[in-house]
Amino acid sequence: MTNLWLAAALTLGGVLLPAAFAFAAEFRAPDGAPPLVHWAFLESVDGKMDDMQRYAVENVAPEVKNEPGTFALYGGVDSSKPNRLCLLEIYQDENAYERHVGSAAFAKYRELRAPILKELVITPVESIALEQKTSGFGTRLVIRRYEVEPERREEYCRLARAEAKRAVERDEKTLGVFVTAEEENPNIFRTLEVYADEEGLQARRDSKEWKAWRETVGDWESAVEEIDVKDAKVPLSVKGTILPDAR
Repeated sequence: MTNLWLAAALTLGGVLLPAAFAFAAEFRAPDGAPPLVHWAFLESVDGKMDDMQRYAVENVAPEVKNEPGTFALYGGVDSSKPNRLCLLEIYQDENAYERHVGSAAFAKYRELRAPILKELVITPVESIALEQKTSGFGTRLVIRRYEVEPERREEYCRLARAEAKRAVERDEKTLGVFVTAEEENPNIFRTLEVYADEEGLQARRDSKEWKAWRETVGDWESAVEEIDVKDAKVPLSVKGTILPDAR
């Protein structure tokens, strides 16, 4: 069951095509404003994450497909901590989020998971870059948390946007690069990288562009934490995305 509910919940519309035939797009609200974004970290009591995901599959997933303002729920179970689920959640706006969590289906899911939910942490973030292909299926994810030197933040954001856009547009198996910064602690960044497979991850890591990017910004980062999700099932959402020509 690991990560299976994500595959059910995240098929939000559109046709899945091979990544090589997909285009790069960015999440935006219909008026062009940045969407509402936050991270959700859920920890189950020991050995109960599969049950928690099953409750989501049975109750939340069918509704998410019909929620136009729920743009994407990307993430998976930490490969080194099987009781921990990490999600990047993207909504059109606050109203869309409230409709999602206020639905009868979500209320049922919340009721079922209560006895096995050990901890839930919601972290609101600013979107720095929300770049992804318009189609694809991710099986390998990398989630990072780190702090950037305050005096380097503006330049870091500029370079992060450029590298996210480049990677999604030019690396065949890089499906998405999402860069966010905590609202309460804007020098703390949280990122999600979505790859078609392990080969896609390694191809980006081996590229001259990635190495140049890391050589430039690596020393600006500290307190780095990295989470690997190795058996993800994440179909890309097309809701709320716009192509470069429309930006």
